[in-house]
Order: sequence, then C-alpha cells, then structure tokens
Amino acid sequence: MYLNAYDEGRPFLNNEEVLQEYEGLLDYLFDYVLNEEFGTDDFDITAEALPDPSLDEAHEQIRAIMDWIDAREEVSSDEIPIVGMLRMLKLGRKEKLLFWLLLMPQLSASCYRGYRKYLQLRNESKTTCAFYLDLMRYAVEITSGEYLQLLTDTCNFGRYCLMKPRGEVFFGTEIGLKEMLIRRSRSMPVDQGIYRRYYRYYENTDVLYGIEGYLEQILGLFHEAAQAEGSITASGCFVRLKGGIYSGKKSLLSKVAQQLGRKLLVIRLDALNTAGGDLFDTVLTELRTECYLERPIVYVEDSSESGKAADARMNARMRELLRELLKENEMVFGSMSEEDARHMEIPFADIPIGEDISLKKAVWQGVLGEYPHARLDKADHLASKYSLNAGMIRRVMEQAELYRQMEGAEHIEKGHLEQAVFSSGSINFEGLASRVPAVFGWNDIELKEPVRRTLELVMKRVNLKYQVGERCGLNKKLAYGKGVTVLFYGKPGTGKTMCAQVLAKELGMELYRVDISQLVSKYIGETEKNLGKVFDEAKKGNIILFFDEADSIFSQRTEISGTNDKHANAEVSFLLQKMEEYPGVAILATNLMKNFDPAVMRRLTYSINFELPDKETILKLWQTILPEHVKIDPSIDLEFFADNLELSGSNIKSILYNAAYMAASEDTDEIVITPAELIPAIQMEYEKIGEFLNRSSLGQYMIYARV
Repeated sequence: MYLNAYDEGRPFLNNEEVLQEYEGLLDYLFDYVLNEEFGTDDFDITAEALPDPSLDEAHEQIRAIMDWIDAREEVSSDEIPIVGMLRMLKLGRKEKLLFWLLLMPQLSASCYRGYRKYLQLRNESKTTCAFYLDLMRYAVEITSGEYLQLLTDTCNFGRYCLMKPRGEVFFGTEIGLKEMLIRRSRSMPVDQGIYRRYYRYYENTDVLYGIEGYLEQILGLFHEAAQAEGSITASGCFVRLKGGIYSGKKSLLSKVAQQLGRKLLVIRLDALNTAGGDLFDTVLTELRTECYLERPIVYVEDSSESGKAADARMNARMRELLRELLKENEMVFGSMSEEDARHMEIPFADIPIGEDISLKKAVWQGVLGEYPHARLDKADHLASKYSLNAGMIRRVMEQAELYRQMEGAEHIEKGHLEQAVFSSGSINFEGLASRVPAVFGWNDIELKEPVRRTLELVMKRVNLKYQVGERCGLNKKLAYGKGVTVLFYGKPGTGKTMCAQVLAKELGMELYRVDISQLVSKYIGETEKNLGKVFDEAKKGNIILFFDEADSIFSQRTEISGTNDKHANAEVSFLLQKMEEYPGVAILATNLMKNFDPAVMRRLTYSINFELPDKETILKLWQTILPEHVKIDPSIDLEFFADNLELSGSNIKSILYNAAYMAASEDTDEIVITPAELIPAIQMEYEKIGEFLNRSSLGQYMIYARV
C-alpha cells in the first residue's frame, strides 16, 4: 500500500477519507493472503505489483499502515462519524483490526470481492470465527486464545460490536458486525434501519406548558444518579410514568433529554414482544450498543397503554430488556402497569403525568395564547370542564384551528372548540354505549324552577371544578367521588332524556347512552367486565354517561339464597365502586325510584324529580314545540287541549310531529296542521300508550275523530 507523505499526520476531512485508507489496508492484506497461501494473482487490486514478503514483513507493513492511519485519526474531529464512533468504542489494536475486517466488505466492493475469492479458495461459504482468525494471523501475531477472548463480553469488541448467536462462540460460528455500527459508518440514522419498528429517536420541539415541576423532579433523579456515580441503586432504577395516551410522557422526556444535552430513545415494547427469539436477542444487543455509544434517555413505550398485566413470557422479556438497558443507563423510563413493574424485580418509582388539573390549566393557558380565539371560557374553566390530558389539549386546539380556517372565521369560537373535543376521542365502547346527539338547549325545554335550578347547579359543579375543588381545597377532603352523579326520576315522557341532552349541549360534552341489554350478561364476571369497559372508555373523553332505565342494574341487593343472588349483589357492588371512581358526569334515569339500592342513593350528587307539567307549562309546550315552518291552524284552541288532555311533554311532541307528517305534501315548504290531522294524531298517541280516550272529551273537535 502506498502511503502519501503529504497526508502523514493530516486530519481526515470526512468519512470517505477514513474508509479509503482502510480499504487500502485490506486490499494489501488480501493481495498478500491470496498470493502467499494460494499462489494466485487473480486478485491484484493494488496499483503496483507487490513483491512476496515474508509473514514477519507483512506484519510489519500492516503495523506501519495502522500506525499511519491512527496518527491521522488522532488529530481528526469527532464530528466525522466513524472517527467519533471508534473513540467511543475504545477498541485495542487487535480489536480495531477485527472491527475493520468485519466492516469493510459491507462498504467496499473491492473488499467484498476479496472475501468472496478467499472463501471460494477455502471451499467455504460462511465468514466464521475461523475465517477471521486466519485473516488476522496474516496481519498480526495472535493466538487462538487471544482471539476468542476478543469475542467475549470482557472486551468492548465482543460486548458492543459483535453480532453473534446467544451462548458460547465456536470456530465454526458465523459472526458479523452489528447493523447499527454499519449504518453509523455510512453516516446513516441508526433508527431507520431494519430494526426501526422496534426503536427510534424522538424529539419534541413544541413549547410545553406547566412541566416545570416534572422537569425538576426527573432532573433531580439524574442528579442523584450522578452523585452515586452512575446509578441510584446497585441494579439501576426503573421510573414508571403514569398517564394515559397523549398525556405527554414522551414530550416531557424529550425536554429532559434536551436539558441534559442527550437524546431520547423510544423502544416500542409491543413490537418487541412480537419478535421471534433470535430477532429479540439481536435487537437487545443492538440497543445495548446504542446506549453505550449515545447515552440516551431511554423510554420503553407500551403503546397499548391498557394497564393490563402482561403474560409470563412478556414479563420475562421485559425483565431481560430492562436488565440489559440498565447495564448502560443509570435509569430507564416506561409506562407499563404497576403489576408488571413489580415483576421486574428491580427498584421502581412512580411519577403521575398529565392528570393534575393545575397542569391542565397551565396547558390550556399556554395553547390559548397560540391561537386567535373569542368568547372561549377561561383556562381554569376549560381544565375543569374537559377530561383532556396535556397532549390532547394541544391536539384539540390544533383541530379547532383547522375548523376555524375551514369556515374562514376570524377567531376560534366555542363551537369550533366543542367540535374539536367531540372529534378528538379514540373511544370504543364495543357496542356497550352509543352516542346521543345533544341537539337541545335551554330554549327547547320547559322546566319547573326547582328542576332548572338543580340542573344549573350540576353545570356549575362541572365548570367550577378547578376553582372550588383545587384552588379552594375542597378536593383535599375527598378521597373519591370527585365526579357528578345525578338521578333523574319520574313518569315516562317527562323530559329526562331531553334534559340529559340539554346538559350535554350546554356543557359542551358528548352524551353516551349505555345499552343495558348489552351490559348485563348471564356469564359470571362478564357484566363486571362490561361495566369496567364502559367507565374506562368514558374516562378517555369528555363524556356524560346516561343510564336509561337504570333501576334494572342499580336495583336493591337481596339476602343471599343462592349463587345468582351472590353474583347479582357483586355486580351492584362493583358498579357502585366504578361510579365513585368515575371523575366525569353520570346520569341515571328511572321510572321506578323505589327499586333503587339505598347505597346508590347515598352516592348520588343530586336527585331530580320530573313531574308531569302543569296546565300553564302544557299550553306552552303545545305552542312552542314545532319549528317555525310548521304551524298550527289559528282556529285550533290549544288551551282546550291543555285543560282537557293529561299528556306529558313527550306525548305532545309525538302528537304534533305525527300531525305534521299527515299535513305535509311534496310541493310545500310550509306545513299547517288543521283539526283533521291533529285529532287523529291524538287518538294514535293514546292508543300507543295504552290509554282510553273518550271521544266526548274532544268537545267540538269530536267530528274529526276516527270511528
């Protein structure tokens, strides 16, 4: 190999210059090997024909070339990827030579041809331990024992560079270099290779609000680890970040990494658990090398965020993963369930993330300042009103801004925000509950004053949750029961469902009606499972849960006379527990209040009696239920019907809507209801509810009645 005197001691300028020098080194080595061992000149790849040196002379020449390259590397910048990587690996001379023997056929066509030729002449097909030992013996003096030592975890090469099967390495074992080292040598991102689905680097450049306390707490842990010279405990520490999806765990750790001048490496636990045994081992060794080279902040992400315990196989893998990571990191962060964390057999600490209402207030305050808005509630009201964690608040505001732009509005209005909240949920009730459109407001319903006052108090309790509960300290005295549970009771048709819709619309929340028929199961434990699913999914969004005919599942517990009684009582007890834990709004509606379990009544926040409307309210309902393009013939005396027919608001609405369809035609934009449509509609309603209507009670309108 020709060594240019001009380049001696001159720093390398880029990766390509380093690779060219090592390519020349290996070209020289293969020329010598093929000529010496096989007497062939088929691989004459150097610029000039080489003499036939002795083995000692070859060793001397290789040593001189490596000294020359080392001298250039020593004055070169760490910014050159391969130079910086080699310095971090801290390889000895023989380790370094073996490193380049494994690397260069991946990067150089001429070196690859040399390997193929050498394998062919040896009648072999794989680059085994013995293959590389024979090559090394042409370059340096090395014994078999020394060589095998390089392949163990006692040397940096064996620990961080070598890709090998699990267990003992033999001379016939095929070996190679780790994928991430090859990618680094090519100046390629390590998290975009064949293992990209298992790990990646993550950086959040958004401004994060209200995270100062969390930052201080986590940075304090790193400070303690530094004082303890690398680890808080002898075996390292696992820090579990508690919080749902989009609670900002990765974003927070990204800011921690930036503060420490490091990067955040996210490991996808769900993907890693599906990898085969050999692939899992490979990814594990790749991760250990990456942690050694980069010293990243490591976050093991369980993207399912289900909180469900893993099986024994998954726990064994998680234990192995954490133990390997903690060999190179002072601590590892993750989001696994508490039960799984206890199975890891290492110390762990819990940090709740994104659920504190004061944090939500700070996030709302921050993001509101980023967008043009008008007539939106204050930040503390929004934090109380919406069950959104920190990450979801930003997503909702981004969505609201999109709606504003689509409408061409000057500011984000309340409607844009509510629409964004509704569309933000990733909620799946699996048929156990269905969304009820909240189309009614205060102007659409006639209520007695006590009922209206209580409903307004429900709204106040939701809207002022932060001010009263947190700022004034009321929640400090509440271990549970921080949500709002309201009972609506009364005869059918008195407006219970409609009032639930009014609350949802006025609060800007979604209303979901729980399907009792799907909820209750004859199989033991299934009803509790379904109840848990309903409440857990509801927590993800800004939801009012509406249990219609709730007496069927909140019924009184009985004396146990058999297995069925025992399980029925267990279901009610479980339901009471989930109600107390639910932080949102739950509405129970019933026609049979006497059937309710007394324990349910004690846990209610409010109870509202819906009575049949008085004559004045009934008249108002007759006059106002219909929209402006549907009118009642002025000749009809609505006061007569209000005085003589005992009907609920639901009955009146049904009558008027049926009459409107009777009066409608294809070529009209307005409908006028006459006695000819109204009286048959009244008769139909009485038949539907199973009550007798005496035709004489229709007075002067009896002539329009059907016989």
